[in-house]
Amino acid sequence: MKKIDYSNNYRVLEDKETKFIESLSKWFLLFCVVIAGFIFMVNIVYETAPVDGPSMQNTLNMYGDNMYDTVVVNIFMKYGNGDIVIIDRSEETGLTREFHVKRIVGMPGDVIDIVEVNGNYYLERNGEIVQEKYIKSRAGMRRTYEKYLILKKNPDFAYCFNGSKFTVPSDYVFVLGDNRAESEDSSINGPYKMSSVVGKVQYVVPYGVSTVGYIVKNIFRLPQETYKLYENVYI
Repeated sequence: MKKIDYSNNYRVLEDKETKFIESLSKWFLLFCVVIAGFIFMVNIVYETAPVDGPSMQNTLNMYGDNMYDTVVVNIFMKYGNGDIVIIDRSEETGLTREFHVKRIVGMPGDVIDIVEVNGNYYLERNGEIVQEKYIKSRAGMRRTYEKYLILKKNPDFAYCFNGSKFTVPSDYVFVLGDNRAESEDSSINGPYKMSSVVGKVQYVVPYGVSTVGYIVKNIFRLPQETYKLYENVYI
């Protein structure tokens, strides 16, 4: 009886297995390279920081001073009136790192005023009352008005005022905190340089929510939220 040589069949099987493993390894390596490149690009575009303080309540840290939300900052996104931004105040304060988180209420060229209507105080921009539904309380605007009166007497900003109205200089923004009663902002410090704006707050991770879990949950909608952390944002 003639013997059948199965060795060639074994070699065929071994070749197929080897090619499969090599192909799988190549795809895995490609996957790792893509993920690494993606994370690298995300880290360039996005920053995150825990928000420390009450000046943006109830928009941020609505559960209290020790229950910090985390903001996700896009450093390339355009910003305008109504947007929340992170501002680096290191140059003004002389500190190594000091960040504020505020809401922009005046862009370059906008005319700002704090006006009283029937005993309540409101932000006026370019002659129109701004309906600020995000502020913590209307009563806090009185404190903003009091600080604004002090700002009007500051000789450094005399050139910005025409009567009670403040014109935001070019390359500056006028910012306020949503919790007007407890916010150090443009109502007392004057406008902030646009060059000091780190970026726009694009997303907020609420207190008690895992940042990693938030990323995984929103991976398809918000894949850019694989971000890096830096120092606290003081407000």
